[in-house]
Amino acid sequence: MKEKKDPVSFLNMGTSSLFVIFLVLSLAIFATLALTSAKNDHDFSLQMATQKKAYYEACSRSELILAHVDTSLPVYASQCTNAQDYFDKILTSLDNEIEGLTLTGDVADDKLTLSWQVPFTDTKLLSVAIEIAWPEDIDSKSYYQIISWQTLTFDESER
Repeated sequence: MKEKKDPVSFLNMGTSSLFVIFLVLSLAIFATLALTSAKNDHDFSLQMATQKKAYYEACSRSELILAHVDTSLPVYASQCTNAQDYFDKILTSLDNEIEGLTLTGDVADDKLTLSWQVPFTDTKLLSVAIEIAWPEDIDSKSYYQIISWQTLTFDESER
């Protein structure tokens, strides 16, 4: 007598194919997600590099201004006899000597606070303030003190 064979079920034959299809789709989705994440990271790092470069250029510009102030203050001190003349000379001379920059000054307690701002992105600027005192000794090593060197954020509407 012949034994009856069970017919090969369609389900048994398709299970492995479905598993392979699911595996390939999963790998494709994870590859797409990884590629998207890598592109976002790359774009962000380029944006940060551009911003850092602009910040360091603003710092460099501020340091050049500070170097100019540093070399000018002893000259002004030797030309003036009192604090008020000294501060007036600083404000008028430096404002004319440094192009493209607005210096603001405020005299209080026999000290001049001199500040300037250098924008480096559409919404950020470097704000620097120094305090200048009338030097008691003309050969003084320190004519000023940096009181702030900070990044400020602003809206375009504030400009």
